[in-house]
Amino acid sequence: MKLLYTLNQKPPHGMTFLLAVQHMLASIGGIVAVPLIVGASIGLPNDEIVSLINAALLASGIVTIVQCVGFGPIGIKLPVVMGSSFAFLGVAISIGKDSGVSGIMGAALVGSFVVILASFYMDKVRKLFPTVVSGVVVTLIGLTILPVAMNWSETHPP
Repeated sequence: MKLLYTLNQKPPHGMTFLLAVQHMLASIGGIVAVPLIVGASIGLPNDEIVSLINAALLASGIVTIVQCVGFGPIGIKLPVVMGSSFAFLGVAISIGKDSGVSGIMGAALVGSFVVILASFYMDKVRKLFPTVVSGVVVTLIGLTILPVAMNWSETHPP
């Protein structure tokens, strides 16, 4: 397969715009899916699920700008869309069933400080997660989502 553009070559503006729209549309699905799954799983009313989706889109937009533009040492200064992670679905659903959305937000706040602290030791931590471990984690994420999908398909037949 032949590359259309080299590393430092820029496509025409029209092509750049179409590719950007395509990338944005592909990213929105992943950003919106997490609050939809969590909200439906913990039994939130539709208006609160919409609020979660709005918050996810707003946070994704802000963090995407920070990553793309960069502010000092913060941000990778590359065109990357930041979004929701499916890795925390199981935990978010279990916390949400016990403590509601406020419990999820509190746990996310505490967890963010843990991640920030862990980032200083990532070179040492990375050795603990070989490819086999990472593969198992990704598989477990999919298995965690499976019961939610089954329940949703039973309550929303085609």
